[in-house]
Amino acid sequence: MFQTLNSGRLYIAEYANEDRETSDVTLIIPPFGDEMNKSRATLARFARRLSKPVVMPDLFGTGDSEGDFTEASVSRWLQNLNDLDSLLTERGQRISAVVGLRFGCLLLSSWAQQRSDRLDSVVLCQPVTSGQQYLRQLFRLAAMSKLASSDSGKFDAKAVFESGHAVNCGGYLVDAQLAEEVEALQLAPVVADRISLLEVKSASSGTESAPQLSPGLRRVAENWDVQKTVVIPGAPFWQSTEIVVNDQLIDEICQCL
Repeated sequence: MFQTLNSGRLYIAEYANEDRETSDVTLIIPPFGDEMNKSRATLARFARRLSKPVVMPDLFGTGDSEGDFTEASVSRWLQNLNDLDSLLTERGQRISAVVGLRFGCLLLSSWAQQRSDRLDSVVLCQPVTSGQQYLRQLFRLAAMSKLASSDSGKFDAKAVFESGHAVNCGGYLVDAQLAEEVEALQLAPVVADRISLLEVKSASSGTESAPQLSPGLRRVAENWDVQKTVVIPGAPFWQSTEIVVNDQLIDEICQCL
């Protein structure tokens, strides 16, 4: 359904599920750009499977919400989350748990640090740990796309911004302001009663040992005092050319909550 908030008119998917008496709500913070499109089926199936109420917003300028992506900013997305939090409080509900996927984990970290109420549970799914590193990956993909096109000129994101234009990242135009805000994001620890970290990893051929967290996410687990880590076999569905749903990931998220 659509809700008019101070920071914009947003489409918010709400799932009442089995436990209709509880005031506790689980918030899903989605990924960035085309990764959200590829992940929507998995996140929606999780939201329907969890027994507790779930909300999943399309942040301003994304999905079915108001605004164009060129008008979006990290600060506005964080305000979207604050406004949604206030809306639920007015209804007599509280966000008790948050699930972040990919870039959504960076937003989760920034938002939760500003919030006064302690969360019961946080689930980090394949978290992006550095906005700067993530932006470089997006620009690398943009450069590869440019090379594959008829335009063979050298790609320089800084030059694009200085000329007053935006960089096309998988069909989403990232301007200088949004790039600067994304670059400043870091996956900083938040306080919660229970923190879980899930990584989806393609099975390595010829190995029989249990898959281990990648080194970067092992550091996250240590810094965040994570109580549960799980490596789940599967392809990176947020990047797949076709829509893929990882049911084992969904089961694990439900168990974490």
